[in-house]
Amino acid sequence: MANWSLKDWLESLAYLVAILAPTIAGVAYLIGRRTRDIAALTTDLARPWTNEGDIVSDEPVFLHLYLDLTAGDLIGSLTSSTHDRSLEAHVTVRWRHAVLVITELAGRSLLPVAIVKLTLVGNRNRLDWKLKRVHQPYELPKRTLLWPDSSAKLHLL
Repeated sequence: MANWSLKDWLESLAYLVAILAPTIAGVAYLIGRRTRDIAALTTDLARPWTNEGDIVSDEPVFLHLYLDLTAGDLIGSLTSSTHDRSLEAHVTVRWRHAVLVITELAGRSLLPVAIVKLTLVGNRNRLDWKLKRVHQPYELPKRTLLWPDSSAKLHLL
């Protein structure tokens, strides 16, 4: 490098620019795409969901998940056929899926109930529910399919 001429330096700089420019453009595109996908997923999730009424399912636990977009946060409530109280639902939206954290208000503290992975499937009109962790004595489905509940009115805690 010490013996490089101006031509060598300019040639190296051209190669560097030729490599870095598409790399930076690709990263900028991915960041923008991720932001748009997260915003779209957040909007698509903000509605009532249920698995009740499926005549082909043998799922014994029926759910009603009510999600609302409030000040940029996706929050709501969950009611279940096996639990008599409404549970709190907080959703963290990731790039291709969302993580649902279910808690129960007991006195002045929140008790953890479950963590669920939610993924939009089909024509973005079905919600794949995969239970990742549950605390006893709560009974929730390990895996089920939810769809928009047009008959339900949004009711938050």
